[in-house]
Amino acid sequence: MEKQTSYIPLIEQWELYLNAGGVPDVEHFAVWVLTQRKDEMPSSEKKKQLMEYFDTHGAETGNIVSSAKAGYFISRLQKFTKHASKKIFDSLGYSSSEEFAMLALLDSRGECGKKELIHENLLEVTTGMDILKRMLSMGWVIEQVNPEDKRQRLLRITETGKKKLFETYNNLSIVPDVLADLTSDEREVLTKLLMHLDSFHTTRYQNEVKKKR
Repeated sequence: MEKQTSYIPLIEQWELYLNAGGVPDVEHFAVWVLTQRKDEMPSSEKKKQLMEYFDTHGAETGNIVSSAKAGYFISRLQKFTKHASKKIFDSLGYSSSEEFAMLALLDSRGECGKKELIHENLLEVTTGMDILKRMLSMGWVIEQVNPEDKRQRLLRITETGKKKLFETYNNLSIVPDVLADLTSDEREVLTKLLMHLDSFHTTRYQNEVKKKR
C-alpha cells in the first residue's frame, strides 16, 4: 500500500506563519519556511555579538535594522565571490572584475553606447571611461559610428573579446559555489528576491541618473 502524505505539518506551519504576522500568500509563506532553518542562525560568538549590536543600535529604527543586517551579509557574500575569482581574473589579464562585467553585458546587448554601458554597470563615468579605453586597447571591443545617429558611437564586442569571455566562463566554472550550502528551492527563492530588489533599485538609479543630465 502506497504511503500517503500528511498535510497536517504544513497546515501547522501555516498557522505559525500567520500568527507571526505573515502576509497570507504562498510566495511569502515559502520564503518564511525556508528562513526557519536552524543551521542558518549565526553560530559563532562574534556573529551573535554582531546581531545584538544591530538590534541594540536599531531598536527604534524599524526596517533599518533588517536592512543593515541584510546589507552586511550581501556585502560579505560579494567579497567572498571577489576573493574566490580574483586569481582567475588576474591570470586572464583583466585589471579588474568590472572589465569582465562590462564585456559580458556588451556581449549580451550586441551593441551599446559608452555611457549606457557604464550606467548599466553602475559605474562612475570617469571610471567607466578608463575601463573602456583599456578594453579598446586590448582589442576586446571596437567602436563604430551609429548609422542612425552619426553623432553617437556604439561599442561592439570583437571576436577577440568573445574568445576572452568564453575562456573566462570556462575558468569561472571551477570557482567554489558561494551558494553551495543552499538547496535548489532556497536558491530559487533567493534569486527571485534579488531580482525583485535589483528591479526596484535599477528604476531608482536610472531616475537619479536622468536628474543629473
